Amino acid sequence: MGSAGAFDDRYKKVTREFVKILAHFNIDYAVLGTEESDSGDVARRAGNEMLFQMQAMTNIEILNAYEVKKIVTCCPHDFNTIKTNTPIMAETMKCGTTPNFWRS
Repeated sequence: MGSAGAFDDRYKKVTREFVKILAHFNIDYAVLGTEESDSGDVARRAGNEMLFQMQAMTNIEILNAYEVKKIVTCCPHDFNTIKTNTPIMAETMKCGTTPNFWRS
């Protein structure tokens, strides 16, 4: 669902309302729960490239393991990181193929 909804008390309401929207439109979704990790946005912006790469690799492995087809997030920072940086990591680290949810 995104980091903002997990850590920011004010943004938790946004996450709850987002889930209501998904339910209203009968959209099936799943949350990784304890397996969900940070996108690495904060680490990369702070200049900690190694931590970002570790987080990206972990996320890619988990998403591939569940054969995730699409990612939906209401966190703009996670959206940008997943859209822009993580696909590059998938190719660079040669962790199989780029997951289907990044292909158009």
